[in-house]
Amino acid sequence: MQNLVRRLTTMKRKDGAKDRSGHKVFCDPVHDLITFRLPEEELLVKLIDSVPFQRLRRISQLGVTSLVFHGAEHSRFAHSLGVVHLVRRILASLKERHRSQIAWVEKLEVHEPYIVLAALLHDIGHGPYSHLFETVAGFGRRYHKSHEDWTIEILTNPKSVVCQLLLEHHKETPDKVASIIKRSYPSRLAIDLISSQLDGDRLDYLMRDSLMTGTGHGHFDVEWLLRSMLIGERKGRQRLCVDGKRGIQSIEGYAHARHLMHVQVYFHKTGRAFEAQLLNILLFARHLLDKGDKTFAKSCNHSLAKALGKSQTSMEDYLAIDDVVVQANMNEWTRLKGSKERRELAAACRAFYHERKPYGFVALDDEGSLEAAREVIKRLDEELQSGKSLLRFSVHLDTCESPIYKDVDYRRQANGQSDEQDEIVREESIWVKAEDEILPIEEHPSANVIRALSGVSWSGRRLFYDRRYERTLDALFLRCGLSPE
Repeated sequence: MQNLVRRLTTMKRKDGAKDRSGHKVFCDPVHDLITFRLPEEELLVKLIDSVPFQRLRRISQLGVTSLVFHGAEHSRFAHSLGVVHLVRRILASLKERHRSQIAWVEKLEVHEPYIVLAALLHDIGHGPYSHLFETVAGFGRRYHKSHEDWTIEILTNPKSVVCQLLLEHHKETPDKVASIIKRSYPSRLAIDLISSQLDGDRLDYLMRDSLMTGTGHGHFDVEWLLRSMLIGERKGRQRLCVDGKRGIQSIEGYAHARHLMHVQVYFHKTGRAFEAQLLNILLFARHLLDKGDKTFAKSCNHSLAKALGKSQTSMEDYLAIDDVVVQANMNEWTRLKGSKERRELAAACRAFYHERKPYGFVALDDEGSLEAAREVIKRLDEELQSGKSLLRFSVHLDTCESPIYKDVDYRRQANGQSDEQDEIVREESIWVKAEDEILPIEEHPSANVIRALSGVSWSGRRLFYDRRYERTLDALFLRCGLSPE
């Protein structure tokens, strides 16, 4: 009873408050209480309180998906706390399960600090609206950097406060944490926990995204799955495995949840329409900056203008932009006047930011319609380059595809690898311990659902377009051999 009262009292405290023991506690909608013990985990608390990590509060986990599922307002900050919580639980479970194998436990404890830090910081390099911004900032230019590249720089650049805090732990810590994220760390078990087909990242975002969108499709037996995890040894290397006697169904539930979330949430047609709309707005803004429109440049946040412009973005400028900055700029752009280009951008921003008018789309069901859509894009590119039309910023070709579980055959085909390279391909499997050996889960006789989902891709190929120009675009579609609905 006393424990219950203590727990309820703690939950009333604000986010990140200290409980009576002095530990830092976060009340999480997915994992209940996430606790960082002080002084043992003081470095984690300092990193959480740092400016680059607090910035993740203003980076949405699902981008514009909240325009479809209104509850999906959760951030990369919440997700990162969830990942480190799950990874710590997995580590504790593995150490308990293998407590008789002292050498294995001692080896795991050597890597543990770097694994936990990588779990906390794995998303710190995300830009505004997460993956979407990568498509715009520097895209097609020699200095294009992915969010993983930015993460590595934030971890290893001595000017970064994150790097400075990591150096307080040990001079090698920044590079070791970065190597886990780059998948070059010597312990493959450490990499498995952070970046694999079954890791803390995927486990958290499935549960969190399902809860916050209200869909319920991300439900799977996470508790039993965690209990089923163990360490296996393959070719002298420790790997994260699942107990083949009791964990197969939990893995299959997890894979099925991934499939449903992709179909119902991640690739939702209206959500993808809004993504296409925002992408075109940012590309339009980049176009005006590239043209040297000084009036428009004055309406842009300085750091955002540098990120969208032709010059290489500094780490300081990159960390100064987030979802709030982009939203504030779009709100400002709704009032643009003067040239036709500025007025067109203003109208596009109003349709997205104020009016919530998503793009329409044409479904591309076969290779012929896909080629016709590519021809549409080609012609609009030519018209934009010649200055004849701005319609290029009203159309977007979306060819999203996601294999639910990448089995050996799929990865071999995708990478153009032969049978001789089979061993390299097999390294990326979810491993199952069966008797005295470990094997890819798709080769386990009880993994029927996994085999059904193996290599199966859910794809949604659509040509999105601004409904304001529907008549003009319909004519272009027909000329290119595309039949609009």
